[in-house]
Amino acid sequence: MNRALRIFAIAIFAILSLSSAKADLCRSLRTEPAQTLYQGKKQRLAAEIVSHFYGKPTKSLLCGNLSGAQLNALKESLRSHLHSTLIDEFVQPGKCDQLASSRFGFPPLDTKEAISESYTYHLSPLLHAQGQAFIEVRFRGKHFASENAGGGAIVYLEEQNQRWKIANIESVEELGSNGFQSLRSGYPSVACPEWADMDYSKSLAAPAKRTN
Repeated sequence: MNRALRIFAIAIFAILSLSSAKADLCRSLRTEPAQTLYQGKKQRLAAEIVSHFYGKPTKSLLCGNLSGAQLNALKESLRSHLHSTLIDEFVQPGKCDQLASSRFGFPPLDTKEAISESYTYHLSPLLHAQGQAFIEVRFRGKHFASENAGGGAIVYLEEQNQRWKIANIESVEELGSNGFQSLRSGYPSVACPEWADMDYSKSLAAPAKRTN
């Protein structure tokens, strides 16, 4: 086999191996219940961090018209529940809207109250799979019954300075569309691609498992 054919064969093998590994991950998450990472206090604190972030009005996270001092104040207000990597990358003009809209799997509404009028909002327990700690957030429409009528996100958490911090958010847009949109590229994912077009009341990490 000449050198060009050997390189081609190695590339094909690598692609197939990656696909196989992703398929194995999805099979594992579908067939084995995700394990609770912590019970008690740590689980409650993680849920409080996620709830607090989701309780912020969308407009309070936007920074396009903020002065330097106001932008610094916004950063400080987020340090208690966002990982410093997210603050450094996304709390800046031109990127704040990405952070705000990532919380929901659909175009965001301005206030928590407006969201609650149209959607029910569910948090999973703190979960652990493939070395990742995460909480699933799911929305279901109150006034329509069709599948794919809400949205969802996987909120990944890491411990920083002895506190849980949101380290990444992976979400899908309303009505299925094009799979997951991750705030941080290359961040390890527990999401299975086939979830993108499924009922949003099911688990994001294990699409065959209904969790509501």
